[in-house]
Amino acid sequence: MARKLLDHRMSEPISPLIDVVINALAAIFIILMIYMVVVQPRRKAEESEEVFKLASQRFEAGDFLPYPVAELVDKAGTNSRLSAIAQEYRQVEQGYPYIFVVGHANSKDDPRALDKSEAARLERNWNFAGRRAALIAKELQKHLTEQQRDRLVIVSAGEFDKRTPKEPLGQENAWVEVVFGKEWKPPSYQGR
Repeated sequence: MARKLLDHRMSEPISPLIDVVINALAAIFIILMIYMVVVQPRRKAEESEEVFKLASQRFEAGDFLPYPVAELVDKAGTNSRLSAIAQEYRQVEQGYPYIFVVGHANSKDDPRALDKSEAARLERNWNFAGRRAALIAKELQKHLTEQQRDRLVIVSAGEFDKRTPKEPLGQENAWVEVVFGKEWKPPSYQGR
């Protein structure tokens, strides 16, 4: 009996300490579980969110006349495709408020050009890509509201950003794409 009493007394001071440690570990475990289930997936989702979303339609070199470069081959067909792009935009407008129309060019030069230098070719192709992007944007804005038109951005990539860099003269490098974007201005310029 004395031994039983002694064992009981020795375990009494340890018992409240063990209870505190077990409760602290349980609280830490619950906090870790909440972090892993709620906070971490949300943070990963925010980090992996795409800033840009490609429209389902794009306009290839064959959609434009070679001369003049900013004239469409099939105006009615292009108009119907632009209508589809505008409808697609309305579905994603809350998450992607900006519309970028990006013109690209291949490395072919205008055979009629007087200045055959590389710098002159780059400038010409930059302008050709920009004119085609401006044409698509001009036609697209007919399907947009005034507020949506205010978020339309025209970009010329010129000969840069080729789809097939190993074939710089390829027609697949001359196209206009429409991209919906979350951001367009640096945060310091927003609201100006």
